[in-house]
Amino acid sequence: MKLAITLIFATAIAIVTSSAGAVTLPDRRAYELVTPPDKNGVSISPAVSTPDGSAVNRIGLIRQRATTARVTHLSETAQLHLVAHQGTQVLHEEGQASGTLRGRLVVVINIGYTEATVTFTARSSAGTLSGRGVESYYVSGKIAHFSGRMSVTGGTGAYAHASGSRLQTTGLIKRAHYEVQMTVNGALKS
Repeated sequence: MKLAITLIFATAIAIVTSSAGAVTLPDRRAYELVTPPDKNGVSISPAVSTPDGSAVNRIGLIRQRATTARVTHLSETAQLHLVAHQGTQVLHEEGQASGTLRGRLVVVINIGYTEATVTFTARSSAGTLSGRGVESYYVSGKIAHFSGRMSVTGGTGAYAHASGSRLQTTGLIKRAHYEVQMTVNGALKS
């Protein structure tokens, strides 16, 4: 008895050759299906040879549904104003974002001595996108600066399955009125 299986990327051709052409083996054992008939969107049908083993009269092809992640270069600029605060350590900012998403941006900045934790929620007509990052932070006169990397933590609508872990963020805080200017750049997969 010969058994040969050939896999070619998304298409597999399985060829089973039996000298008797029967479904059972000569010692009365049966063939066992080791891959379920439906596996994550891939359908499998077995191949069967002719009784003499000279040809295959039915070939099973596997068709696999491929989904390609769409990658968008995210490039946002926002001018934000203070809407609430907890002392000078936690700032709640809102404003309009312009760039790839174009929508309302809500940011919470939790300020430490040398770092700031920044969380955001961007709301656009296509859905919401949320993220978080721990940024380096320093003060220079009347301006505070933060920069670092953020990650996407969730989304809705068109951004329900979005991901991104290396979004570069830079920003400054005008400390007189706690106005924030912020930019976010990086690859967003959805």
